[in-house]
Amino acid sequence: MKKVSFRTWSEVKLLTGLIWGEARGEPWYGKVAVAQCVRTRVEHPGHWKWGNNWREVILAPWQFSCFNPKTESRRRIWETGQVMKDEMWRECELIAQGVYLGQINDFHDFKITHYFNPHIVKPEWAEDLKHVFTLGKHDFYTCF
Repeated sequence: MKKVSFRTWSEVKLLTGLIWGEARGEPWYGKVAVAQCVRTRVEHPGHWKWGNNWREVILAPWQFSCFNPKTESRRRIWETGQVMKDEMWRECELIAQGVYLGQINDFHDFKITHYFNPHIVKPEWAEDLKHVFTLGKHDFYTCF
């Protein structure tokens, strides 16, 4: 598999790729909730293994499955982000820009910190967190 590098991508483009990779099939609010998860982590630097800025949070090892090393989804994000002709990519980009700039805010100040698709995986960490809501195919949680 071809090695891909996101070093030259802006924080907004990385967030766009994350939304596209994690939630492109979800409704608009589901995509926003995924982006808000990243924002909450950025606003609480150094908590757990999240990192201290948008880039570190998004690319932190094993935090967002679409960016896990040597995965098909990571390669697809890179390829789609290079051509950016995908209509869904453009929608994800608008959401990323809005969340990044603070123009799209957390729905009810839920402070979402985690999410997963329960049809694919049920991680052990979910037992220790507060379930906030289910939207589309994802369950959303907070550690605050």
